[in-house]
Amino acid sequence: GSLTASGGVRRNSSKNMIQVVFLAPFWNGQSLSSKVSNAKDPYSLGPLFEFDNIEVSEYNLQKYPFETISMEKIKGSFLFLSLPKGVFSRYLDSHRLAVALKTYAIKTISSD
Repeated sequence: GSLTASGGVRRNSSKNMIQVVFLAPFWNGQSLSSKVSNAKDPYSLGPLFEFDNIEVSEYNLQKYPFETISMEKIKGSFLFLSLPKGVFSRYLDSHRLAVALKTYAIKTISSD
């Protein structure tokens, strides 16, 4: 890599990227909703998973905050994000998937 002004080595941008899985992304449904006019929940029309590459940073990668599903905490975090109200069911689905995967990983890793 090249040297920065502070003397550190600048990482190659491709080396600082990782592949991630987004659980129950709501944004896919928004583009599909115009094609399906009779959908009850257009935000839930997209796939349950979406893969993407993101930059490794403290902002992008944080520890998942929930151990179990607490509707009060989920609703509070949802309100904080100021997302459209119609997205809530998909937002809740993503947290259900995340908690299930986290629980599975803990049980699987601890049993090995």
